[in-house]
Amino acid sequence: MKIGIYFTIGDLGIKNSLAIFKGLLDGKADLLEIGLPFSDPLLDGTTIQQSHARAVKENISWEEICNGLSDLKKMCNLNQQISIMTTSQHLYDINRRYKIPELDGILISDIRHNIQNPFPVSTKRVWFLNQEIALKKDNLFPPEEISMIYLTRVQGTTGENQKNELSTEKAIDNLKLISNKDVWLGFGISNQNDILEAKNQGASGVIIGSSFVKKITDYYFNQLLDHDENEISNLLYHFSKNYLAELKSNINKLF
Repeated sequence: MKIGIYFTIGDLGIKNSLAIFKGLLDGKADLLEIGLPFSDPLLDGTTIQQSHARAVKENISWEEICNGLSDLKKMCNLNQQISIMTTSQHLYDINRRYKIPELDGILISDIRHNIQNPFPVSTKRVWFLNQEIALKKDNLFPPEEISMIYLTRVQGTTGENQKNELSTEKAIDNLKLISNKDVWLGFGISNQNDILEAKNQGASGVIIGSSFVKKITDYYFNQLLDHDENEISNLLYHFSKNYLAELKSNINKLF
């Protein structure tokens, strides 16, 4: 079972966020889903909205973001992927668009699933679907070449304690009939039971978002503010690496 982790680049500062991503890669994350800071993130619950708000306040340049993405991609092994979650407002400027390095996927949150990406980029699209759409077989075809499928586990915004009212297993079955790309399940994935359930439903992997963001930011704000900058980055690196390594170890025991 593949494990992906979401975090917003620039949250807690560019240096600290890159340390977090490096720790996740060294902890053997299969996928980094990296949010690009935006003042009004769509779809996301409070935890990730706050993550974006903190990153925006850091006033990080587009060059810093793209250089960070490029450096992270170079650190990946052959089995590790990096996708970015962004909004079309980041992509209107052609100069900004062409500075984005070639990655493994780009999810544009405000473009409908049946509309082709109007912004040429070097990275294939992540096909983002909710279960209601995936359960309808009519016209369920990606409008362009895709890198992976991101299926929402629950309706509504991201976060915990939401009911899975639709048939995830049936939605995944429908998607497998039309595409051989990995189906990643996200939204509301927070623990080993959620991951086991996703595996039994046929998902290729899961993406943990709000749960990880909360853990790492609680650690930062509750335990690290009195440390110096270099020490903070190092501690965040090890926290992230250990979080992922422990999670993978526990999952392997279940499987």
